[in-house]
Amino acid sequence: MKKKVKDYCQYLLFRFLRRTVLLLPQKRVFSFSRFLGNLLYRIGSFSYPVLETNLTLAFPEMSAQEKETLMRASFVNMASFVVSLLRCPDSERIRSLVHEKDLSSLREAIADNRGVIIVSGHYGNWEIGLVWLSLMLCKMTAVSRRLDNPYMEREISRFREQGGNKVLNKEPRVAVKIKRVLDAKGVVGLLMDQNQQRKEAIFVDFFGVPAATSPSAAYFSVKTGAPVIPVFCTPEANGFSLESLPPLEACEQGDEKARILDLTARICKALEERVRKEPQWYFWFHKRWKTRPPGEESLYKRRG
Repeated sequence: MKKKVKDYCQYLLFRFLRRTVLLLPQKRVFSFSRFLGNLLYRIGSFSYPVLETNLTLAFPEMSAQEKETLMRASFVNMASFVVSLLRCPDSERIRSLVHEKDLSSLREAIADNRGVIIVSGHYGNWEIGLVWLSLMLCKMTAVSRRLDNPYMEREISRFREQGGNKVLNKEPRVAVKIKRVLDAKGVVGLLMDQNQQRKEAIFVDFFGVPAATSPSAAYFSVKTGAPVIPVFCTPEANGFSLESLPPLEACEQGDEKARILDLTARICKALEERVRKEPQWYFWFHKRWKTRPPGEESLYKRRG
């Protein structure tokens, strides 16, 4: 009962915030997001150790002042991400805010009719980018973890399914469903920068540090022949730009395990290169390097 009350209170807070944010004129959105992000930075000191560890691992050459500046920018980015989602409850608003920078590689992959695996990470506003693609270019099947709050799960699923997208929660038979979509020449969307449990992961470098990574995108590419297309939705002054990178294909030589490892490494490298260009748009709050190879100690300090 306590959980139900807590979940519903969170949902009511979400509804209140959405109504409040929708009242803001567009010209005030950025300043409000910046104010909110700076406020979160001041009260969010519990997140500092994870942020500092991540930035030290990714940018060992970065000075303490540069890391502090990027940490603050990360909070502003998080606030902007949330505010943007709250202000985009309908398809027309999303269409007006996102513009296509260069999706030629994605369009060509769809036209080839081999199935497509879109990959991205927690960079920019991946949620709005996913919905824009379903409205303007291609419906897809996206894979996500079910939220603990059922009220919020319904809200985010309703948002993601605009334009005809389908959302699959991670569950025992999700791999069968994904392969079925690709065998039917459909489009699948996966986020590739989340830490994985050791039994589900392979280790590839991310910013030069071994990171436990899901082999799913590479596995399905090897099994079905579908190309992997990295796609990124980057914030700009008046909205977002959407861009796809050249396709990544599994190498033809080597055994299946080696081909999956190689392609997974190249996917992570593509994401890393994008984040290096504009690290302020990355979600540095995840413990990306939490799971370590056997024998290695944790890279994150324990509280207390």
